[in-house]
Amino acid sequence: MFLAALRQKTFRGLQAAVLAGRFAGGRAYGYRYVLRADAAGRAVNGIMKVDERQAALVRRIFADFAGGQPALAIATALNAEKVPGPRGGSWNGSTIRGNPSQLVGILNNPLYAGRLVRGRREWGEGSGL
Repeated sequence: MFLAALRQKTFRGLQAAVLAGRFAGGRAYGYRYVLRADAAGRAVNGIMKVDERQAALVRRIFADFAGGQPALAIATALNAEKVPGPRGGSWNGSTIRGNPSQLVGILNNPLYAGRLVRGRREWGEGSGL
């Protein structure tokens, strides 16, 4: 019962963060966390800012895909240019394409369209790239 109550409280807290316009997930390529304090001086978590260098790459990925290039070809080009992937390693097709049902991969991440999602449910609006 304790774990069920803890899970429910955690879920409500994450939902409140997203409804307040804060990001409640992990890392997102093209964004970086910003340290901010509220009026009382307490740290406010989940504030993200666009990382322009990475955001330009995300925009390029979308443009290349919209221009007809498959995800694997985009990943191959990025690797040939020695562009580090989101976790510092190589790019691959699934990093770019991801899985639409799981809302993962750069092309399927709703955050890039300005929608905040937690637990595969959309709750609020983000900034979008």
